[in-house]
Amino acid sequence: MELPDDVILDILSRLPFHAVGKIRALSKSHNQATYTSYFKALAADHQPLLLGFLLQSLRTTATGRRHVLSFATPRPNSPPLELSLSFLPGQSPQVLAVAPNGLVLFQSRHRTRHQRQLYTICKLPTKQWQRIPIPKTRFFTLNIAMYVTRSNPLHFKIIRLCRDTTFSKRRRSVCYTVRELFDSESWRWKRLEDLVHDNSLSFVEPFCVAVVVGGLAHWQFFDEKSILAFDFLSETWSSFAAPEAITVEQEARERTEPFKSWHTKLVEYKGKLGLIREFREPAAARNELWVMEDYKERVWTKKWEFLESNPTAVYGSDTLMAMENNEKVKFCNVETAVGLLPSAATFIQPSNCR
Repeated sequence: MELPDDVILDILSRLPFHAVGKIRALSKSHNQATYTSYFKALAADHQPLLLGFLLQSLRTTATGRRHVLSFATPRPNSPPLELSLSFLPGQSPQVLAVAPNGLVLFQSRHRTRHQRQLYTICKLPTKQWQRIPIPKTRFFTLNIAMYVTRSNPLHFKIIRLCRDTTFSKRRRSVCYTVRELFDSESWRWKRLEDLVHDNSLSFVEPFCVAVVVGGLAHWQFFDEKSILAFDFLSETWSSFAAPEAITVEQEARERTEPFKSWHTKLVEYKGKLGLIREFREPAAARNELWVMEDYKERVWTKKWEFLESNPTAVYGSDTLMAMENNEKVKFCNVETAVGLLPSAATFIQPSNCR
């Protein structure tokens, strides 16, 4: 007897997320269904999960500047969640990376030796945490990404991209990015071979969020034409181009326009690598979502065209998140409100952590 789809979804929503990931690989229909916001809401009802986005900002307070952490979710009628990180060791915790399964890497200051940094991994829903060794502090951190290769027993890896700020006799015509890897099995950091690239191919900005899909972390270069990828399983690196239709159009516009009229941002979409292109011209206030449907062959497909300002991320398969004035988070289901996003949006005010 074949079970109804809603019964199957209810059963899947009670399984651990790593088990759902295996089922996605076996069934195309279940893969599609388990990325919807409806399924995520079911899972949050049945399990102690935080399904949404961690938002971190640097704010000025009476005691100085500090990182403020908040949580936003597109679930209807869901009140803002107060996040207290007082259970973590150290002071002024700052999020450095979040793994796809929700494991968070924090950096904080030692409570008495303020120059000393602490690295802590944490499961926020259960408040379980454990300190890990700190990497070499003489390198300036550009970006960090984390991936859980196994849930039970827990095995995770952290990749750290850095700039060497010490004097060096190496050539200045190229850029050197220092790469360090932490493996929870060996419980230590190791230095990988430096990434040597042209100075123009620096990262878009320090601490931009890496997009981790399929066991690979992805970053954009400054020219927004190239993407760098690190494979956590094989510990190898690769690079590839953004969608050809975008790069060709960008090169044509660069010859006629003094300033670039749009920019791109990497996102995750249904477990695949995605890229949002946001146009900055008032006459063409639109965006596009491109998805890499075939990672091996590097095949990109345009999925959506939508109206919105400052799109930030995609939630599941049907919900877009955007920031409004860097203070409010706006969500909308693009499948039911394409072109009507501003009026159909739900606003959630991020709450400060204590």
